[in-house]
Amino acid sequence: HHEAIAAHGATVLGIVPSALEGLDPHRAPGLRCVFTWGEALSRALAERWRGCGIAVLELLISTEYWLSFVCDGGTSPAGRSVYWPVAGVEFGVFPAEGGEALLQTQVGAVGELCLRGAMVTQGYKNRDHSSSFVKASLASRGHSDQAAVDDLSWFRTRDLVGLVEGKNGGVAIEF
Repeated sequence: HHEAIAAHGATVLGIVPSALEGLDPHRAPGLRCVFTWGEALSRALAERWRGCGIAVLELLISTEYWLSFVCDGGTSPAGRSVYWPVAGVEFGVFPAEGGEALLQTQVGAVGELCLRGAMVTQGYKNRDHSSSFVKASLASRGHSDQAAVDDLSWFRTRDLVGLVEGKNGGVAIEF
């Protein structure tokens, strides 16, 4: 792999963490950025590459939703990875403690990550009857936004996340 990276003058590498583990950042001097997906990226592996001056980005994706969030190594005060949403992602959480079926979007909310947008796979058979999609209202900053209930469903990821303050005053997820 090192020979191919050098022979092609690659500056960006997309790879799963288990394959990245077998590479040596010192043998890939032309790389400027590595992005990973599909598996958890350990802090030690990310720091091994960042220590050589290479940007490392971890993408949060799945079969059901493509590029939605990215982590550049930032962590929350609790030490968990913080993922920033990419443009066009709408997201919120269903509260972990149950209660109202309102999607929470404010910093401090904890629950099941739900999202919608062009990155969510549309190819579900019997989508209207799938428990993976739900129509919901937003509870933004404590206000119910009934206008948010429309023909677009929210995809339920089954991932438990917390909403934290993001870059430039936005909201990010702690995962």
